[in-house]
Amino acid sequence: MRQCALLAPLPKSSWSPQFPRKSGNKLAAKKEDRGQQKTMPMSLFPTIKGPGGRRMETLRRYSFIDMARLLEVDSDVVFWTTQAETVLVTDDDRTFPYKPDFQVEHKDGSRSVIRIIAGRNGVSVPPKNREAAALHYEEQGIRFRGMTEDEVSSHPYLRDACLILAHRCLDWPDEALFVLAQGNEQTMGDAHETLGGTEQAWFWLITLIGLGHIEVPFGMPLSRKTEILSISLKGYEQ
Repeated sequence: MRQCALLAPLPKSSWSPQFPRKSGNKLAAKKEDRGQQKTMPMSLFPTIKGPGGRRMETLRRYSFIDMARLLEVDSDVVFWTTQAETVLVTDDDRTFPYKPDFQVEHKDGSRSVIRIIAGRNGVSVPPKNREAAALHYEEQGIRFRGMTEDEVSSHPYLRDACLILAHRCLDWPDEALFVLAQGNEQTMGDAHETLGGTEQAWFWLITLIGLGHIEVPFGMPLSRKTEILSISLKGYEQ
């Protein structure tokens, strides 16, 4: 039996002309492959925002995933999508196409668009044409928001958003929602005590927030002192 040491270099005579070396620069090819991967769908995100109930959104960047989490738990947002419409923006004597990263509809009927741009330490680095695009949307009555990737990933509510979405698919008793709807709980602590004050009861509350049955202020850290704005029986109406 022939023995071979791991990672030992092969002798020069072992190379056979029957297997010619591949042409081209391997390093350049790898870089090209990595560049192509950046434009490929990275993740499918399940959302319950919008007509028709559950649907999937395609997210192509890590910062998009974080932004989607924030939008999904924001009670002021009723619909969001990355399939934003491309518009033609005129700036001085030139016209160019512009496509935001997110298109958002809010509870009061207003609309906004979000553009996520590269930057470090939360420093806003406006991309080319951003100012002209912002003015264009403002004239259409649409709010324009520009955020750097660092601003999104360091958002103070992102941790709670991840927690809420992680509990959204947990089982919970229907009776819990009806009990809360009939009561007058003002805070998460009140609701927690109403449901028994157990660890499981706290998880039920997080689940109800994720499903949109309990509305809390967006951006405020979740705690027993968190105010409950409303409780909805949507989906249970007779």
